[in-house]
Amino acid sequence: MTKTINPAQLESEALQTADALLATAKRLGVSHCDVSMGKGASVDVSVREQEIEELSRSSQRACGIRVIEEGRVGFSAWADVPQNEQEREEMVRTALSLSRMSTASEHNVLPVCTAPMGDALQEQLAPLKKWDPKVAEMSTDWCLDQAMALEKAIMETENIAMSNNVGASQGYGVFALASSNGFRGAYSGTTCSLAGGALVHDEGNKRRTGMWWTAHRFLDELEEGESIAHKAAQRALQKLGAKAIASTKVPVIFDPMMAKGFFSAVLSGMDGDSVSKKATFLWDQKENQILKAGLRLYENPLKAEGFGSTPFDGEGVKTVAQDLINEDGLMTTWLHDAQSAHRLKEAPTGHARRGSSGLPSPGISNVQVLGGAGDLESIIQSTSKGLLVTSLMGHSPNMITGEYSRGASGFWIENGERAFPVEEITIAGSMLEMMKNIDHAGDDLDTRGSLQAPTIRFAELSVSGK
Repeated sequence: MTKTINPAQLESEALQTADALLATAKRLGVSHCDVSMGKGASVDVSVREQEIEELSRSSQRACGIRVIEEGRVGFSAWADVPQNEQEREEMVRTALSLSRMSTASEHNVLPVCTAPMGDALQEQLAPLKKWDPKVAEMSTDWCLDQAMALEKAIMETENIAMSNNVGASQGYGVFALASSNGFRGAYSGTTCSLAGGALVHDEGNKRRTGMWWTAHRFLDELEEGESIAHKAAQRALQKLGAKAIASTKVPVIFDPMMAKGFFSAVLSGMDGDSVSKKATFLWDQKENQILKAGLRLYENPLKAEGFGSTPFDGEGVKTVAQDLINEDGLMTTWLHDAQSAHRLKEAPTGHARRGSSGLPSPGISNVQVLGGAGDLESIIQSTSKGLLVTSLMGHSPNMITGEYSRGASGFWIENGERAFPVEEITIAGSMLEMMKNIDHAGDDLDTRGSLQAPTIRFAELSVSGK
């Protein structure tokens, strides 16, 4: 009989561990510290040629303590949890020892606790719908059956030579935080996924691949395997006969997956830590228009079933729904943890993110790019000549200068239709100018993650080819 996992019990146990370590730190004279603790488990399956390639079932526990003494930070983490007072003392003393070796800074501070706790926290957690008992069962049989069926569907597609990276997973996790600023809270969630790739042979012994996947908090919300197989196969088959094109300047369309990567770089540029060091191309752009009016980046940390949903950040600061870039295209905020906020003489924004055994740093919860209309096909149809990008390679943008140069492949567009697949091209530009150059966006959000973006079109970009 499958053991039922109780998320409330997981959260309570994680908080007890964090509380005990915090109490030890206080007993040893530490006045400013916080403790993070995490626990999780997962089952992962990958298959090839209808045989199990990899099958693993794992569990993880980890915790960390950060101490701040006279502006000096010390951090100690274990890939487990301390089992007794002696081990807790060892963790605290290690963190204290490291703090004495570090450089003091007035910006090393703990924030004021503003997030809900106790019953108020539970009232905010309940509507988030992050826990699926079916996923928490971590059924090996389900993962095997789904992966096998997905691979079979891929291989039954005409002209597919082999499958690639076919797998399924289920898992759960819990995160707890206790701080000397008075905060204590925990949350838990489940995730599941199903993914598969297809490979075809092209002229000149070239291999063309296509990949598709689905991920969700809830098992019943996953995309069907038949649909995944079809999309993966088509993404591979559509690349047959890909060729280079001459260098040019044309409108360039990013499909939702590529757009997600672009806006991920935009959000990295809003990192308060980088801003405080002027190490981002957006450091002086707050309150400036950086997107076309009508488009906005909206963050909702309390989104139901969201991958990044949480009522509190990694330092016990309340999270709030807000426009990061508003409908006028103005950037309204930086992404701050306590340290970066203090450096810039601003208030923490609830964007501290941390793992169960790591220091906090700025990050997002759930962000959506909103304000567009239409989908990939309608935007292609509205483009008389241009380039559709479906894959990017090479280095990420230079976040200090904003220089953007990526290898790409996709499709050439003529008269509002895909004319032929293209490869061996490079797209170049300036991130800030590219943002201002977006002249069309859809509402076809790719919902498989905490950052969700639609199809976007840049009015004109430089494309280097043969």
